[in-house]
Amino acid sequence: DWSSDVCSSDLDPFTIHQDEYKQAYARRGHSAAEVLVAQAVGKSAPAKPAAIDVFNTSSWDRNEVVMIEIHAAWSDVSMRNAEGQPVAVQHLADGKLAFRAASVPALAAARFTLSKERIQATGSAYADAKAMTIGNELVQLKIDPESGAVVSLRRKGIDADLVNPGDDGNRGLDDYLYILERNSEENRARQSGDVVATVVDGGPLVARLRIESPAPNCKTLVREITVFDGSDEIVVENRMDKIMERKPEGTFFGFPFNVPGGQWRIDVPWAVVRPELDQLPGANRNYYCVQRWCDLSNNDFGVTWVTLDANMMQFAPIRYTPAWGLEPWRTEIAPGGTLYSWVCNNHWETNYKAGQEGPLTFRYVLRPHVGQDRKSVV
Repeated sequence: DWSSDVCSSDLDPFTIHQDEYKQAYARRGHSAAEVLVAQAVGKSAPAKPAAIDVFNTSSWDRNEVVMIEIHAAWSDVSMRNAEGQPVAVQHLADGKLAFRAASVPALAAARFTLSKERIQATGSAYADAKAMTIGNELVQLKIDPESGAVVSLRRKGIDADLVNPGDDGNRGLDDYLYILERNSEENRARQSGDVVATVVDGGPLVARLRIESPAPNCKTLVREITVFDGSDEIVVENRMDKIMERKPEGTFFGFPFNVPGGQWRIDVPWAVVRPELDQLPGANRNYYCVQRWCDLSNNDFGVTWVTLDANMMQFAPIRYTPAWGLEPWRTEIAPGGTLYSWVCNNHWETNYKAGQEGPLTFRYVLRPHVGQDRKSVV
C-alpha cells in the first residue's frame, strides 16, 4: 500500500521503501528477459564481421523496415542480403540505420551484411513541416497547426477520413487533455500556444515529424509521428516532462476515431472483449485495462489502436470514479468512436504514488485496415 494520504506532502521512509519494493518487480523481470534473449541469440550461428542477424519471433513471415544502432565507423554504408542482393538503407537523425528486412521467415532469422558501396534508397515515406503532413503510399496524416493533434488520417482503400475532430472536445487524434480535481467536466485544460513542427527524418524508408508545444502541467510536450515505406503502421511517441501535482488530477491523450457503426474489441489477458456485450452486470464500464490493443471496425474498414506503455483507457465521456460509492459507476455503456489513454492518475488514495513528475514517454501504434482484416491486431 502506497498510503497516499501519508505521502501527500513529504515522502516518508515507508513510502520510499514501498517505491523501491515495487520497482524491484520490473527490474527483476527486465533482468530475466535479458537472460532469455542472450540464451536465444547465443544458439545462432556466429555472425560474420559487419553482419546483422534479424530475428523474427512471430509465427508468420515478415517484410518490414528495421532500425538498428550502428558504430560511427559505419556511418556511410549500405547492405546486402543473404543472396548478395543490394538492400537500400537510410541513415536516421538519431544515428541509427534503417533498412528493409524482406521475407524474414517465421520463427527464424535472416542475415544482412554491411558494405561500403553506395546504393540509392527508394521509398514513399515523406514528411513536410510547412504543410504539417506525413505519410507514404498507404497512409496520409495532417496535423492541426493550432493543437498539434492529427486532424486527418486517410488510408488507401478506405473512402473516409478516420478522424472525427470535435468529438468530446478533441481536436484530433493524440490530443492532450489535463483535468485538475475530481470533476471530469470542470477544469479541463488542453494544449494552447505555438505549435512547432520539425522534420526529423524525411524518408524515403522512414519519415518522422516532431511536434512541439506548451501543455498544461508540463514543462515540455513533444509528440513524434513516424511512418515507414510500404507499411500502414503509424507510430506515435509522446514525451512529456510532467510537473508534480498532488491534488487529484488526470492526464489523457484523446483519440476520436471515425468508424461509423463500428464495434470495439479490447485485448485483455486471454480474451478479446466487446464492451457491454461481453460484460456481466456490475462489471467495470468506467475504464478498462488493456493488455495491448483496442480495435474499432465496421464491415468495411477499421483502425487498431495499440498502447505500448499506458494500459488504462476510457471511452468518452470521461468518468471519474472514487474509491467509495456506487453512483459514479456506469451500469451500461454504448461507446462511440472516441477513447482516451489515461496516462497519469492519482485519484485513489491507495496502492500507488500520490503524484507523478519528470520525463514520461507514452507510445502508441495506429493500424488502419480495410474490411474485417485485423491482421494488424496480431
